[in-house]
Amino acid sequence: VMQCGSFRTHQQAETLKAKIAFAGLISEIKKTTGSNGIWYKVRLGPYETKRDAERDRHKLQRNQVFGCAIWNWNID
Repeated sequence: VMQCGSFRTHQQAETLKAKIAFAGLISEIKKTTGSNGIWYKVRLGPYETKRDAERDRHKLQRNQVFGCAIWNWNID
């Protein structure tokens, strides 16, 4: 899974999701609640291989979307 942002408001997450869509990729917004409140996380994946995730991350960088991190976690 690759996470490209974590925001306090849904609108901020939607803005990033739109930027990712313009790059030709599909992302999702996941609402999480933790000890410090509600966060809206913009994620892509899951990917079969890390190489697939790296390919998309480089595509996003070419489209001025930076700060995406590749994580190996179990998603719900």
